[in-house]
Order: sequence, then C-alpha cells, then structure tokens
Amino acid sequence: LQSLQNTLHDIEKEALSHYKLHPPTNVTSILSLTHSSFTQGAQSAEHERIKELVCGIHPLIQEDTALLFARDIFDKVFSLSDKIIAEQKTLPMQPSTDLYVLMLVNEVCLFVLQTAREKNAQLVTNELTTLFLQHEKRWQHKYIAVNFIRLRLINMQDFDKQLTEALQQPVSATSRQIVEFAGSVVQRCLVDEQLITQKDLKNTLETLGKIAKNPPPGNQGA
Repeated sequence: LQSLQNTLHDIEKEALSHYKLHPPTNVTSILSLTHSSFTQGAQSAEHERIKELVCGIHPLIQEDTALLFARDIFDKVFSLSDKIIAEQKTLPMQPSTDLYVLMLVNEVCLFVLQTAREKNAQLVTNELTTLFLQHEKRWQHKYIAVNFIRLRLINMQDFDKQLTEALQQPVSATSRQIVEFAGSVVQRCLVDEQLITQKDLKNTLETLGKIAKNPPPGNQGA
C-alpha cells in the first residue's frame, strides 16, 4: 500500500513539474489516461516518467491484495472529486494547473480500482458497492457514480434499489439534489454513453417517471 501511495505522490509531483514547463494549449496537450496521446509518445521527460509510474501499478496489485488496495483508494476518489469541484468553481472559465493535476491523479485512482477489480472481481465489486452506498456524499458526486458504472465497479441492482429509496424521501433540498443526481446518471449512462440498459435502473426510472408526473410543490414548471 505504501508503494502505491508513493506512486501517486510521484505522479502528482511529475505532473506539476510538467505543466509548469508545458502549459496546456489544447485538449491533446492535457495529460489524461483517456486520451490516446497519453501513450503515443511523450511531451516531456515528466510525461515519460508518469507513464512508467502508471505502468508499474498493475503488478503491485494481486488477487489476495486487491481488496486492500480498493479500500485504500476509495476515500481518495471522493476527496479528489471534492477538490476538483471546488477548483472548477474557483476558475470556471480558466482551468488551472492544479485542476489538471487533480484530474490526472483521479484518473490514476480509478485505474487502481479497475485493476483491483480485474484481480478479484466479485470481492472488490461487492466492497466498493457497499462503501459507495454507505458514503454520506454518495448522492452528491454524479461523476463518481458514472465512472463506477462505466468501469463496472458497482452492483447495479443494489445501486438501483438504494437510489429508488432515496428518491422516495420527503421533499427537501436534499431530495431535490437526489432527483438531479438520478436524472444526470440516467442521462449519462443510458442516453449519452449507453453504459447500461433500462433494466439496470428499472426502479429508478419508474420513480423518476412518477415524480415527473406529480412534481412536489415548488418544482412545477422547473
């Protein structure tokens, strides 16, 4: 576990050094595991080092240690998401170097969770599902939910059940936030990217449909 923490620290340090010397000029110049440009060549010595560090993560995680790594990284994903949102609110029209670094480290953490799942799918998926559904901020981070769904890190039946129950809470600021969360997840996962089928969110969709037909006071015409 300490090796992984050291790796994440080194990636963050190398990314900061990279951006200090090579500020992003376009999308392809942003260091991101989701861009093909990340693995094709290197923009700098720091970029090359980051690629080496990321490649070294997979061998660190074995079947008997996958659960430990998943638990260790889970809270960091929520912490990073909080920081990313705060950074985006600070400079919404002009992303900062800090934001790019946070986003890269977040992608690496998701890669760790994905790797842990590859090594021990059932155990890791069940644990991450439990951790997510018990987290106090679970309905505040739609992007975490979407990423977990995309990477198959969460049990959809359990997710659908708890989200449905949350949507049935009495009207409040929190309940409105949950409706927004559910709508965003449905839009992203069912419409935009088609990551799942309607069957996976059957109860959530039915509940959202009922809310749309009979919106709570204050929501009409919204």
